[in-house]
Amino acid sequence: MTARGLRVAVALLLVAQGCSVAAAQGVVPKRLQFVVSRAFGRDFSSPSGVWFDSKHGEIYVADTGNHRIVILDDRGMPKAEIMRTVDRPGSSKPIPSEPSRIAVNSGGDMFVVDVLADYVDMCDYRGRSLRQISLRDYAEAAKRVGAAPSEPVSSLDLKATAVTVDSKDNVYIACRARIYVFSPAFKLLRAIGTKGSEPGQFTAITSLWVDAAGLIYVTDARALAVHVLAADGTVLVAFGQHDSGVTNFGLPIGITTDMRGNIWVADTLRHIVSVFRRTGNKVDYLDYIGTLGTRGGEFAYPSGLTASATGKMLVVDRVGGRVQCFEM
Repeated sequence: MTARGLRVAVALLLVAQGCSVAAAQGVVPKRLQFVVSRAFGRDFSSPSGVWFDSKHGEIYVADTGNHRIVILDDRGMPKAEIMRTVDRPGSSKPIPSEPSRIAVNSGGDMFVVDVLADYVDMCDYRGRSLRQISLRDYAEAAKRVGAAPSEPVSSLDLKATAVTVDSKDNVYIACRARIYVFSPAFKLLRAIGTKGSEPGQFTAITSLWVDAAGLIYVTDARALAVHVLAADGTVLVAFGQHDSGVTNFGLPIGITTDMRGNIWVADTLRHIVSVFRRTGNKVDYLDYIGTLGTRGGEFAYPSGLTASATGKMLVVDRVGGRVQCFEM
C-alpha cells in the first residue's frame, strides 16, 4: 500500500470508530533537511538520545554504542566528540559508558542518563563531570515533597530512565514510575507519580519533555502510553494503549511538542512518529511520518526525538544509526 493509501485507510478506520480526524495540512514537517549517520570517522552505533540546544544552535546525540556524545551544528556538521566513561561500584577503573538520554541547560551543561550508571552525570560543555545525581539520595526527601512509594524501593526503581530541562533550567529526572523535579541548584522541588496503570501513574517511563508553558509530557512502555501533566503533576490528559489502532502504540520511546503545541510521539516498534492535538482533556489524532526503512524520512526503530524553538524536529534512529532533521 502506498503512503497516501495508508493515510486514507487510517482516516476511514478513525471515522468508523467515531474518532475525530483533523486536517493534516501544515502539521507534517514540510521537508527533510538533513540526515547524519557518521561523525569523526565512525558510523553512529545504536544512538538513542538527541537534544537541540536552541541557545547555541547545536545538536547533541547520545551515540550509545560508540560510548560518546557527538555535537553537531544546526546543519548537521560535526563539531565535537566527547568520549565517555562511567564509574561502577566495586570497580577501581571507569568503564566505557553507554549514554542513552541527554538534556542541556541554558549554560551548556549536559545531563546524561547512562545504561551502565546508577546516576545522572552532569557535565560541562567539554564533558568534564561536575556532579553525579543519584536518585537514591533523594528517595527519603521525596516523601516530604510529593508522591513517594509506601513499599520498599529497589535500586532498579531508582535507576534513571529519562531526563529533560525546562526554560528555567529546572531538571526533571525520571525513573520507572516517578519523576523528580530539581531546581537549578538541585533542591528537590517535587516528586510526581506513583506506580500503577491509571492516569498519572507509571510503570516504565521511557521519555520526558517540558514545553514552554511548563507542561510535562511523559511516555510509558507499559502503562498508559502518553501523559500530559501540569507543572504540579495534575493530569491534564492521558491516552494510548499498547495495542493496535492509530491512537495506540507499540512502544512509545520519545516525545516532544512543536511550535503549535502539537504532541509528537516516536513509536519504535511501528517505525513512525505520530502527531496529536490536545484541546483540554481531549486529544485528536492528526497524522504521522515515517515507515520502516533506511531512506530519508524512513525509520528503523526510532529511539528518541526532540524539537527546537526554531521549528526543527530531530529523530534519532537506533537500528538505522542516524539522526534526521525535519522542518516543521
